[in-house]
Amino acid sequence: MIGGKWKADGIVCREEFGEVPPRVEYAPTARGVALNEGLVPLGAWAGRTC
Repeated sequence: MIGGKWKADGIVCREEFGEVPPRVEYAPTARGVALNEGLVPLGAWAGRTC
């Protein structure tokens, strides 16, 4: 499940829409954005060294 643990950790928020067929959207929280900003340099480093 994509958002289960991340939602519980406050990294993403989940919005359910009362539609048929069902629709759910995920978006990063401020904490998720901050996490991503920290991971970008790690990804760049991995791209250079791997």
